[in-house]
Amino acid sequence: GEPLFPLAMTQGIPLPCHCVNVFVPLIQVDEFNGATEFLLGTHVLDQGAEVEVKNHVQPRLRAGSAVIMDYRLAHRGGANLSDARRIVLYFTYSTPWWVDPANHRSTDPLFQAKSDN
Repeated sequence: GEPLFPLAMTQGIPLPCHCVNVFVPLIQVDEFNGATEFLLGTHVLDQGAEVEVKNHVQPRLRAGSAVIMDYRLAHRGGANLSDARRIVLYFTYSTPWWVDPANHRSTDPLFQAKSDN
């Protein structure tokens, strides 16, 4: 579908982040066991925009380290060429109004907002 706020509507000014992902590997991850690849700068592009795949990074991470990224950043898991599982904790934090039914089917909050009463 169409982007919610295309850059054409915002005079080319990217909007603030509405959702972040936090990756925490529980084992060391690298290109051999399929560390996540990120396409730099894609978080400020309209959906469907052309990107240079050569602008990717695939950081090596120690167990327990964290990567925090804008949810709009294009990313993918690399191929796991090892015999071990790639175990990663994955957290998503967003503004209350935003949902992603394609990747997160539940719309129930994990924690209920505290009422003013």
